[in-house]
Amino acid sequence: MPGQFAALQTLTELRRNFLAAVKKKTGLETQEFLLADIGLEDFAFVLLSEMGNAFDAVKTGAPWEKLLDTLRLTIANLALSGIEPEEYRAIEAELCAWREHYNPADREHLLRVKATADRARRLAEDFSDRITALFPPRVEKLGRALGVAENAIRVFCDAEIRAHLVFQLSKQVSSLLRRVREQLALPAWDVVVSGRVTGRVKVAGLLDELGRNFSEPVLALLKNAEGDEEIPHGIAGIVLAHDLPHLSHLGVRARQAGVVLVACEEAAKFDELARQQGQLVSLVATAEKVEWKIVTDAVSAKIQGDRKPVQIPAVRLTSERIWIPLAEVRAETGGGKANGARRLAELARLNGAGFKTPPALVIPFGVMEVALRAAPELETEYKKQIAQINGLSPADFTMATERVRELILKLAVPVEVETAIAAQFGRSARLLVRSSANCEDLEELAGAGLYDSIANVAAAEVAAAVRAVWASLWTRRAALSRRQAGIPHAQAHMAVLIQQMLTPDFSFVLHTVNPLNRNPREVYAEIAVGLGETLASAGERGNPWRLLCDKISGSTTTLALANFSHALRLDPAGGVRRAVVDYSQISLSRDGDARKQLGKRLAAIARFVEEALQKPQDIEGAVVGDEIFLVQSRPQQGLRERP
Repeated sequence: MPGQFAALQTLTELRRNFLAAVKKKTGLETQEFLLADIGLEDFAFVLLSEMGNAFDAVKTGAPWEKLLDTLRLTIANLALSGIEPEEYRAIEAELCAWREHYNPADREHLLRVKATADRARRLAEDFSDRITALFPPRVEKLGRALGVAENAIRVFCDAEIRAHLVFQLSKQVSSLLRRVREQLALPAWDVVVSGRVTGRVKVAGLLDELGRNFSEPVLALLKNAEGDEEIPHGIAGIVLAHDLPHLSHLGVRARQAGVVLVACEEAAKFDELARQQGQLVSLVATAEKVEWKIVTDAVSAKIQGDRKPVQIPAVRLTSERIWIPLAEVRAETGGGKANGARRLAELARLNGAGFKTPPALVIPFGVMEVALRAAPELETEYKKQIAQINGLSPADFTMATERVRELILKLAVPVEVETAIAAQFGRSARLLVRSSANCEDLEELAGAGLYDSIANVAAAEVAAAVRAVWASLWTRRAALSRRQAGIPHAQAHMAVLIQQMLTPDFSFVLHTVNPLNRNPREVYAEIAVGLGETLASAGERGNPWRLLCDKISGSTTTLALANFSHALRLDPAGGVRRAVVDYSQISLSRDGDARKQLGKRLAAIARFVEEALQKPQDIEGAVVGDEIFLVQSRPQQGLRERP
C-alpha cells in the first residue's frame, strides 16, 4: 500500500502540472496534455480500487491517517476533473486541517471527520443523481437507433458512474463513516421526532407526491424534503433518506402533529425499508434505536379522528394607522410574531438579558383590506374567489390560490409606509420584511414557514416586499394548511413585521426544552453559518452544529458539527446568495472552547426568556460579532403527550 499511495501522490501532482500547462498554452501540445490527464485519471481509479480493497482487509486498528490522506487525494483528483471544484477545494482544506494531530480516541476529532465525510458523500450522491437524471432518455433513444442491445442500454448510466472516480469516493466515504460510527457508537438512524407508529409504506421523491387523501395511516419514505411541506392528515411517520435540521420548519410541524420523523444515514438501511413498499409496517423510534416490523393485523392501523379545529385569536382591523411602532403593537393588531418581537425588545432592556433585538415597526391588520377597498374591482374578485375556494377540485383550488395572489400583488401599498421606513431606518437601510399572520405562532399551530419573509430589502423596495408577504397568505400550502386545521379563510389576516436586517456570522434556533427527550433542564441548539433560512427551511442538505446546553450549569455537549456545503449571505445587490463554506476556517468547528462559550451564553439567554414568558420557547436569533440578537420567540411545539 505505501507504494500505491506514493504513486497516487505523484499522479495528483502530475495532473496539477498538466492542467496548469494547458491554461498557458494552445495547440497540439495542449491536446497531448489533456489526453495524458485523462490517462492519469483512469489510472487513479485503478490505484484507489486497489487501496480500497487493502483498507477493507484491515479488520482491527483502522489506519486513520492513511484513510484521511487517501480521501484528501481522491477529493483533489475530482477537483482537477472539474466536478464542483470550489466545493471539493473546501472539503480538501477541511481534511488537511483535521488530519493534523488527528487522534481517533478524541470525540471532537471524530465529529470533525464525520461532518466532512458526510459532506463528501453528498457530493458523490449528487453526481450520481445528475447522471441518472440527465442521460437515460438520451441513452435509450441513441442506443436503440444504433441497434445496441437492451441490457447494455439499461446499464449504461450505472456503468458510467461505477467507472468514475466518484464511485471510489463513495466507497471510501462509506468505509470511513462506518468506522467513525463504530468508534462513536452512533446508530445509522437520526431520530428527529420519536414515537411508535403503524402505517402503509409509500415511497416518494417528495411528500407532495403522495397526495392528501389516505384511507389508512401512511409511513412515508421520502428521497428528499423541501423543508416547508405541510404534513397531510393521515401521514403517521416520515423516514427521510438524508439528514435534516431537527429544529427546521418540517421538524417543528412533525413534532406538533405527533408524526414520527426519522432521517437515515445509511442508504442500505433506507433501501431495506423501501423494499417494503405497500406493506403495513410498525415503526418504533427512540433516541437509542429505530426498529420496524411487518404487521399482519390490519385492524391496528387506523387514522386517528379529525383533529380538533384550531381556534385563532380575533384581530382588530384598524384603518386609522398605516403603521405601528413596535412598542405599541399587540397580538390583536399585529399578530403573534410581531407581538413576540415586542416582548423580546422589552426583555432585552432588562439587566441580565444578554441579548439585543433589531429595530422594527409593524404594518397592522387591516391595511391590506384598506388597499383592497381602494381598488373595488380587485376587492370584488378577491371576495368571489375566497367564497368558493374550499369547494373546488385540487386543480381548481391551486388555480384559485394563484389568482388571489395575483390580485394582491396589484394592490397599492399606502405611501405612509415608505415615509415611516425612511424615518425609522433611513433610506439606505436594508430590511427584513416578515409575515405576522393571526394563524401562525400560536400554541396550537406554529405555522412554521407557511408564510413568506423577504430578506435584504432596500427601503425603496419595501412596497413590493409588503405585497409579497400579503400574497403569501394565499399560497396553496398556506390555504391547505388552514383548511386542514379547520380555520375559515375569511378569518385569516396578515400583518407585516419589518425589522432592520442583520448580517449574522451565525444564526441559531433554540428550543428551551430538549425536544428529543423533553428534559426541561436542557436547551437544544442548532447553529449555521450565515442567515437562518438554512436552518429553518431545511432547503440545504446537511446538518448544523447541534449543542445540548444545561440551563443551570451552562455546560455544553456537542452532538454534531456543521457540514452544510453553502451558507446564505446577504447580496449587496439585494436578496441573498449562496456561498461555499470551508469549516477549517470557522471557529465553531476548529475550537471546542468557542462552542462551549457560545453554548453557555445561549443557555443563559434561553433560561432568561423562558422564565420571563413563563413557558417553553422556540427562539430564533443571530450572532453578529460578539453580540447576540434575538429576532423571534414563540411557544415551543410538541411537548404535550400524544394521544
